[in-house]
Amino acid sequence: MALRQHDPAKYHAHLREIQRTLKGAFGQTLLANEPQGDELFVSVKPASIADIMPFLHDDKTCRFDYIRCLCGVDYPDNVTVVYHLFSTSSAAKITVKACVPKTKPSIASVTNIWAGADWHERETAEMFGLTFVGHPDPRKLLLTDDNDTFPLRKEFKLDYGDGRLKNGDRKTEITEPETRG
Repeated sequence: MALRQHDPAKYHAHLREIQRTLKGAFGQTLLANEPQGDELFVSVKPASIADIMPFLHDDKTCRFDYIRCLCGVDYPDNVTVVYHLFSTSSAAKITVKACVPKTKPSIASVTNIWAGADWHERETAEMFGLTFVGHPDPRKLLLTDDNDTFPLRKEFKLDYGDGRLKNGDRKTEITEPETRG
């Protein structure tokens, strides 16, 4: 973190160098490649994750050796997989986004690059209905095996079991349970 804290100009120059390195290596595969604040944001095609992620880890300019977080975001036509990476050698941060269509919700696993992605991928898979191709242990992490819903998708309806819905087409007032005195 010393580079970012002690010499912000050098840190931002390093982010621009990473940006140029990515553009040179992947060009048209990158859908967006912009720094924002002290982080680089990159959008890629889902099929390129298997090539870009090892590059971000192994390239001498990048060296993103730590995955801070991996999550999903639900949109009407896709689920965006968001990877937050960090370089312990330069303190550089990058966010990589890949929009996966809901009609074919699969993307390459990155657990072979960052072992710490294991549970992040498992949680994202069961909450959003994604398949992480090549994941070594795709068992459910939080939900029961017989659950076939995806709770973090917007079309998921929360049913209280008595006909009332917390979200959905009809509005029903939800009241707090009575307290006994």
